[in-house]
Amino acid sequence: MNKLEIFNQHILDEYNKVSDENLSCPLLVSSDIDYLNNLKKRILYIGQETNCWINYDNPNYLYTREYIEERYLNFLKDGARNRDFWLFIRRVLDIDRSELTNNVIWNNTLIAGKRTGMGHPSNVDNISSLSLEYLLFLYNYFEPDYTIFVNGPKNPYYKIMVEFLKQIRSNLIDYWPTPSNSLLFDDKNKIFWTYHPAYQKRLNKHNEIISSINNIIK
Repeated sequence: MNKLEIFNQHILDEYNKVSDENLSCPLLVSSDIDYLNNLKKRILYIGQETNCWINYDNPNYLYTREYIEERYLNFLKDGARNRDFWLFIRRVLDIDRSELTNNVIWNNTLIAGKRTGMGHPSNVDNISSLSLEYLLFLYNYFEPDYTIFVNGPKNPYYKIMVEFLKQIRSNLIDYWPTPSNSLLFDDKNKIFWTYHPAYQKRLNKHNEIISSINNIIK
């Protein structure tokens, strides 16, 4: 097993100890060697939480690491979805759906969302530390060219985000996105922090943010 497989198994084992019937399957980055070796750019793309990417045909089944990783990779290979979240990163990188697996390492601030419905779970205390641990591992393991957080400055994401920034000694630690300053950039660590793409549109900042990031990373 490679280092990613080992750590994914650790995260899944710990997750299974604290999960309940309200939580979705955790999001584990694929350790497939072809996927890892074919990454042209290493863009770590972090959302809020995962919604509806694995159907629970058997709610009592404990999904294996191998199955979760396979679903992760197949989801990206299929081009993900034509929703704001995925349209945003494709426009930022000037890529089409077929190129996601060559450019994007996807995860979320919270390692799991609701089992049914959208949004973060009502109680995230049992997965917050695990979510932070996984984010830090991915950041250190992949050493991404750039990391793009689209999770906004609200809790529960903000608390995890602040701790993440502290751990990597980011100069963004005392700042957060605002409607008037909706995109932050840490040049030393190559980290962007902004709102979720759907909220960017509500602020009428969507195209401006895309252009700003694209001008830096192209």
